[in-house]
Amino acid sequence: MTICIQRLLPVCGMLLLAASIQAQTLETVTAQGRPLVQDFPQSSLIIDTSGNSCEHFGIFIASERNAQARGLMYVPEMPDDVGMLFIHPSERMISMWMKNTLIPLDMVFMDRSGVVTHIAENTVPGSLDTISSMQPALAVLELNGGLAARLGIRPGDLVRHPFFGSL
Repeated sequence: MTICIQRLLPVCGMLLLAASIQAQTLETVTAQGRPLVQDFPQSSLIIDTSGNSCEHFGIFIASERNAQARGLMYVPEMPDDVGMLFIHPSERMISMWMKNTLIPLDMVFMDRSGVVTHIAENTVPGSLDTISSMQPALAVLELNGGLAARLGIRPGDLVRHPFFGSL
């Protein structure tokens, strides 16, 4: 059992409570009190980093085509403990772009087990350049630009969420 899991077990109940509180407050995270994004399912996930830390995020889930097309477009700011998880029906090469996205993002690509396979760091707001998963992936987690490096998130780390059969 990893150190992270051993630390997580005693506080699992607190994490679930925090996740439910986080999910209730995700809608009003902008400084102006406007919704960050609307009509997205909400959840939480944990990233077990290779540096033995557990990073917790409240997330919006984009699993439908229209939601994935909209993503974080026009979002002026996002707290560091919030992200958006793009879920695809099967592993494949994933291409993303930053059209109408106002903030730099880190795109964390994962396989079907939730293992991080690639990170596109500090993507350029508004860019129409293709951002590739570099290998087949099942999901993408968008976080604030530069956050993955600051938290020590790297390829090989494990993302825990019920979608991947873990949490």
